[in-house]
Amino acid sequence: MPISWPMMTMAEKFAEELGLTSFKPSEGWLGKFKQRHHINYGKISEEARSVDTNVTRDWINRLWSKLTEKYAPTDIFNADKAGIFYKLTPDKSLKFKGEKCVGGKLSEEHITVPVAANIDSTGKKADVNRQIEKSAVF
Repeated sequence: MPISWPMMTMAEKFAEELGLTSFKPSEGWLGKFKQRHHINYGKISEEARSVDTNVTRDWINRLWSKLTEKYAPTDIFNADKAGIFYKLTPDKSLKFKGEKCVGGKLSEEHITVPVAANIDSTGKKADVNRQIEKSAVF
């Protein structure tokens, strides 16, 4: 559901409660409100939604303190990988009304880049070279 309708309805309700009878939210008002408060659309992550918060809370309570006793914050990293599809063409284009927009198969050529950061943000480099050498992506 687009964010516009619920936000405009709520704004109108708040205005009534505050006694602002002349206030009528418009698309222009809403756009400026969203810009001012840094509100925008985002992709909902299926992966994040499937996380059981009880499991993560239990892990933090039971294991995190034991792990942080053994290692300095400079040696604890969060790491992931990112795929860069360097030959990917846009999947949208301008066209005239009624004209079909067709194209070829999208390129799947990519490189995978490891990304890591340590807890204290000192910028210490993680040893990711071993992972890159073992990776079949290159």
